[in-house]
Amino acid sequence: MSIKPHLFHAAVIIGIGCVFSPAFAAETSLSFYNIEAINTAFPESLRQGGGRGSFEVSSLGEASRLSLRTEVGKVARGTLYSAESYATSLDFLASPVTIIFTKTALEYPLKGMGYVGRFGVASSTSGALGADEKDSPNSGSAIFFEINRSTNTFRLVQVRQGVESTLAQWDNQELAGLPGARNSINIIAVEKLALTLSADAWKVEITFINKRNSKKTLESRTEGTFSPGWTMETWGAQTFLALEAIQRLSENAAAHDVSTDLQVGPITIVTSSAP
Repeated sequence: MSIKPHLFHAAVIIGIGCVFSPAFAAETSLSFYNIEAINTAFPESLRQGGGRGSFEVSSLGEASRLSLRTEVGKVARGTLYSAESYATSLDFLASPVTIIFTKTALEYPLKGMGYVGRFGVASSTSGALGADEKDSPNSGSAIFFEINRSTNTFRLVQVRQGVESTLAQWDNQELAGLPGARNSINIIAVEKLALTLSADAWKVEITFINKRNSKKTLESRTEGTFSPGWTMETWGAQTFLALEAIQRLSENAAAHDVSTDLQVGPITIVTSSAP
């Protein structure tokens, strides 16, 4: 059973602070101002593809945003995993970790429904991030956010040893609370999102933004517990950041116009001191 988030309306963007109270000991930032910076954060050797098409990774330049784009007109999936050098900072089993995503959006043609973008963490770099991908399902563990055009939802997903479940979900009705967001997912992007993880609990603070009017925002906060809690045996020894773009052709979209583009701005990993 998913947890409904608490929504707050705001006229201006309010910065999101770190959640969970302990003093923080270390902060790691990933920026994407050029392709070299992207390759350092998400090495080519840790990229996975699926479907009948390919994908490309590029930098949107001064905006310091990463673009993960599927091949036009093809059923395709592209999955990126972060370098092993970040694994220690992401070790939420040892102490709480807050991951802050900024300027994150899913871009796609208005026609068609088969567009999905995912971002979060995973316990391995093998195959897809989601457990529902037929070409190479995740048989391990993962925690990620999903923007899904087909279901018109934004949700927080858990994959536990190959079994997927929803931790929290923002549906069409809830997201329509964002001023001007008549078409829900079509209009919504994430200005800032703070995900805090520990072995036993999760917490999310989000500022959604209207793509067409940056002054219109919607804030949401929600939290929950993992049942059972994560252990080294159920999660694994390492943690990786993961980004995924998925494209499934649909009847009402012309093949030459179909492409999924997941765009992600700078990411910050904040590791707390040991309790």
